[in-house]
Formats: sequence, C-alpha cells, structure tokens
Amino acid sequence: SGNWGGAYIDGGDVVIAAYKITGNTSSWNSGGGVYLWHSDAVLTENVITDNAAHREGGGLYLTYSPAQLRDNLIQHNSANGQNYPDGGGVCT
Repeated sequence: SGNWGGAYIDGGDVVIAAYKITGNTSSWNSGGGVYLWHSDAVLTENVITDNAAHREGGGLYLTYSPAQLRDNLIQHNSANGQNYPDGGGVCT
C-alpha cells in the first residue's frame, strides 16, 4: 500500500512475468496493483486481483505506456474515486 499501490514503474523497458499482485491499495492516486508511467512494458501470466485505487485503475493504470498484456488474470479490482472512478481492472 502507498501512493501507487503495489508497484510504480517510471520509464524504461519492463517485463513483469508470473507475479501475484494482490491486496494492494493506492492511498491517494491511481494504480492500486501496478502503475506504469512512460514505460514500454510487457505483462505476461500475472495474477492481478483484489487491488484498489483511490482514483483510476484498480488493477493496472497505464500513462503514456504502450503495454502488452498477455495471458494475465485481472479480476476483483476496484477504482473508488468520486471524480475519477474509471477502470476497476485496467485504465489507460
């Protein structure tokens, strides 16, 4: 838990594979499970569940990040913001 939940990645080429990202909360921002900022990421075979974001992207939030998602399980995530309740699972 924290400002960006489970993982905050700022820039670079990233591969996230076969991780369990669960039960995280962003306390005041977006991306409860994973927040990608200017990252060219590949996410493969991850389990992203039961995360919550204060704003958008409960499971996964992408900003300027052309991510490739392959065979991930993304479920039971939530976006809780009153003004920004977008993308319980994924928000781009």
